[in-house]
Amino acid sequence: MTDPALTAGFPVTCLRDSGNPCASVFDVLEADGLELLDRPYRERRALLERLLADGVLVAPITLYPATPDRAIAEDWLDPAWGVAGIEGVLVKGNAQPCSLGRRGWIKVRARLRR
Repeated sequence: MTDPALTAGFPVTCLRDSGNPCASVFDVLEADGLELLDRPYRERRALLERLLADGVLVAPITLYPATPDRAIAEDWLDPAWGVAGIEGVLVKGNAQPCSLGRRGWIKVRARLRR
């Protein structure tokens, strides 16, 4: 299960216009020289969270939030997130390996309401 502290919201220090450069990540494909492409996303994500929690990866690297809860993901599609530079969500299967060169996930863009 993803740590709620990591999924409570998007990192406010990395807002598009904040002047604080950062790299926000959602997946890890290699660690300690070991290629992880064939591992399921849930394992890669758990490893990425551990790398950040253990201080192996540090600022300016931040973790994009993740959730298995559809209602939370739909909330992230609210156009208000556009102010923070969030243009949508990625939908990935937890059991999915990473297929380089092929789209294995779906990007759902937020729509502006008029």
